[in-house]
Amino acid sequence: PTPHRNHPKKVKPPPKSPPKKTSTHPRPNPVQYVMGFVKYDQDLKVIAVKLSLRCGTTFGGE
Repeated sequence: PTPHRNHPKKVKPPPKSPPKKTSTHPRPNPVQYVMGFVKYDQDLKVIAVKLSLRCGTTFGGE
């Protein structure tokens, strides 16, 4: 093995994120993400129902 173990490229830490983002949003909340996803899913269903009513047919059968 080479004597130089500490390579500057490997040891270099990752760039820090902007302080504004870190202070405003520390980390995306999983609960909020799930709630948002559920709300989005419900919105999709509502849109699908509205579209089906507008067309006069349901997705289940013609």
